[in-house]
Amino acid sequence: MTQIRFLAGPECGVTGVALSQGATRVVVLDRAGDLRALAPRLRAVIAGATAVVVLQPAATPQGEAAWQAPAAAVPVYVAAAAPEPAAVGPVGQPLGCFHALAAGTTIAVAGLTVTAVGPAAWVVADDFHAFGFVTAAAPGAATLQTLHDRRLAMLVLAMPDGATPERLAVCRRLAPRFVVPWLAPDSAKAAAALEADPWAEVLEPEPGLYYSLDAPQPDD
Repeated sequence: MTQIRFLAGPECGVTGVALSQGATRVVVLDRAGDLRALAPRLRAVIAGATAVVVLQPAATPQGEAAWQAPAAAVPVYVAAAAPEPAAVGPVGQPLGCFHALAAGTTIAVAGLTVTAVGPAAWVVADDFHAFGFVTAAAPGAATLQTLHDRRLAMLVLAMPDGATPERLAVCRRLAPRFVVPWLAPDSAKAAAALEADPWAEVLEPEPGLYYSLDAPQPDD
């Protein structure tokens, strides 16, 4: 069973999620340039991580450095188009633990896998469930189809412009079991719009609390 802990609320402008299975902990971070809002709690979570995945690195190396990368023993996978890890590593930090996570790449971390489905779309999965992270403004048809085929148990959907028809269409197309509105200027309004278009159960998580999904029963 994978436990899910949200490290900050939507109002912080940061997606920080820790997915734990036994001794394995994958920390997924979004919008790395804003991660100062999570310190120092974030550093404690990263210190015990098996791997860190940074979905959207900051535009500047100084912004990337703000979250203070973990020790070299913890691999950090950075979603970026740059072919060389050195191009996306933070200033003043050892680069040996940084790896570019290109679209179409899957990494295995003990009982969890992380897949870069396409530009600004990722899936973290255990043996039973897939958890999707979508920050792309307009995911392409191939990306949406791949995400749909994964039958997402939970979708963390960035909504920086609120519950636009395009974002609602993404949720409708993917039909996850749960959807988490993220980066919305008014998270309550976004949640209400999602609930009015009932393709998924809306979750507004409390930071720091643990959530889990039961494993499917044999007859499911």
